[in-house]
Amino acid sequence: AANSRPATLRGLAPDQVLVLVNGKRRHTTSILNTNNAVGRGSAGVDLDTIPAASVGRIEILRDGAAAQYGSDAIAGVVNLILRGVDEGGFASIQASTTEEGDGDAYAVSGWVGLPLGEAGHVTLSGEYRDQQPTNRANVDQRFNRVTYRFGDPDLTLLSFGLDASLPVAGGEAYAFGTITRKRSENAAGFRVPGFSPVWPDGFLPKIRPLIWDGAITVGWRTTLADVWRLDVSNTYGQNKASFDVVDTANQTLGAASPTEFYSGAVTYRQNVADATLSRPLPVWAGGNFAAGVQYRHESFEIEPGDPLAYTGVGADGFPGFNPRNPTDKSRNAYAAFADLELKPTEALTLGGAVRYDHYGDFGGKATWKASGRFEVTDWLALRSTVGTGFRAPSLQQQYFSAVAGALSAGRLVTVGTLPVADPVARALGASKLKPETSTSYAAGFVLDPGHGLTVTADWFRIEIEDRIALSEQLGGASVTAVLNAAGITGFQQVRFFTNAVDTTTDGFELTARYRR
Repeated sequence: AANSRPATLRGLAPDQVLVLVNGKRRHTTSILNTNNAVGRGSAGVDLDTIPAASVGRIEILRDGAAAQYGSDAIAGVVNLILRGVDEGGFASIQASTTEEGDGDAYAVSGWVGLPLGEAGHVTLSGEYRDQQPTNRANVDQRFNRVTYRFGDPDLTLLSFGLDASLPVAGGEAYAFGTITRKRSENAAGFRVPGFSPVWPDGFLPKIRPLIWDGAITVGWRTTLADVWRLDVSNTYGQNKASFDVVDTANQTLGAASPTEFYSGAVTYRQNVADATLSRPLPVWAGGNFAAGVQYRHESFEIEPGDPLAYTGVGADGFPGFNPRNPTDKSRNAYAAFADLELKPTEALTLGGAVRYDHYGDFGGKATWKASGRFEVTDWLALRSTVGTGFRAPSLQQQYFSAVAGALSAGRLVTVGTLPVADPVARALGASKLKPETSTSYAAGFVLDPGHGLTVTADWFRIEIEDRIALSEQLGGASVTAVLNAAGITGFQQVRFFTNAVDTTTDGFELTARYRR
């Protein structure tokens, strides 16, 4: 959880927010958050892999918008618009520390805009960041010394961004992308003296993920018959995280245990092809019509670690991934949508959208959305939306399989996170996952009395059925019996994903802005 920076909206999970870059779907991280932290059980988009210097502005739609933008947009949409200019530049150097004297951080970032041909541009951006760890652990009274490490990880990050366009064949060809390398070190729980003969005074295992993340979009847009806007594009994205664990030991190997292990890797890939056709409707002031199709192919792969890392009880801290269930899964998804906006009067705007998504492993689902906005006066407008949503279980939620150390009732245990198809998970009650479905309502007002003051207020209600959640750590005599029957000795507790609950999320948001 400390190695990803996902976005959340309206109290829901990161994977219930759709993140776009220049209007194109961004790939998620390969790392599934199994910790007791915000976003537990989800694999969201890691915003830390996009250089901050490359972002020109951020658009946020705080409404259920699955019918407009696709699966996952249950809570809303975050659209990062990259900087695209043909001149100028900016550079910054930052340094910081904490009041405790740790966590020293250094960052260098910048961007430069260059002309491309007579009317094109290429904007390059980059960021380098080095962050030392923080630790807020108190003295361990058992040993009269600090044994744990609670805080931010030791981290280095190098990231580059590109945005370019060039007039081509009566239209505009464009490309944009990012590539990021992120290395960090995270502390696990302290193992007391006597835990392993390799470390007679106890030890604190360190988990070191190396994350490579990249995305590239190429496309072409043009105007047909002077009114229709055509946009075709293809976006490929990949996130790979490989894990080492150091300053550790495998109890099963005794005094012969190594102190460093390779724990394996996880990789998520996504390719999205889009074609959108839109046009303004001159008969209605400000009206617009859009329709499009989308094809998405995604895959998830687990690479086993060093056999010594998962032999017996495994490497303490993170035994990682083993070949019990080799994983290399993929699926296809297709979608078609239509979106219409009308202005029957100057003061009234009405909108509607319908979309059909079909997943190769879960079938199809239609969603819809209706919205309205009425300008009561020049300084007061009322608005409301209602719509349905749909989110298929991610490949990570279906197939993630790993073993890791965790706290249970104050003691360290080894927990296996199993895919729902695993016979052990099935014996403990797991069943095939179903998609989440939702209905969202929102109503509010915009107050703009002038003099630089703007106030917005919104009430919302989001009802989700068959919400997917990661189970608690299941243990005890009955679980042990199932594990023993399967010949499993490497972990004591089990957890898996399930369509656990139906939830209702209510909220109220008030925003006030004053500019002079």
